[in-house]
Amino acid sequence: MIERRAPVAGVIWRPGSSQQVVTMRISIAADVDDMGHRAAACGAERIRAAIAERDSANIIVATGASQFTVLDSLAAADDIAWHRVQVFHLDEYIGLDESHPASFPRRCRSAPTSHGPSPHPLSR
Repeated sequence: MIERRAPVAGVIWRPGSSQQVVTMRISIAADVDDMGHRAAACGAERIRAAIAERDSANIIVATGASQFTVLDSLAAADDIAWHRVQVFHLDEYIGLDESHPASFPRRCRSAPTSHGPSPHPLSR
């Protein structure tokens, strides 16, 4: 694994705070599954922190097959209070029926998880 920190061309501004220059961590993983698991671990950490700080979290998840490992790994994090998380899809086909194989909500609801037969946590 290779990790580097590089300055981001820009700043982050948060309401009530001053602008700040940030750095971006660049990671090169062994394969797509390794990167997906790492991304999910990072996301889970931030979701837990948001819930601890504000009692809820809002997340935006990307669609597409490249995100399946991330979403499955994130959903397997059994210590996240999913009922306190509002999930938004980054994009979806307009007018696509949820029964269509390319439907992202359909994929979320049918994904196997360690949570048993209930719907995928990210589909709520």
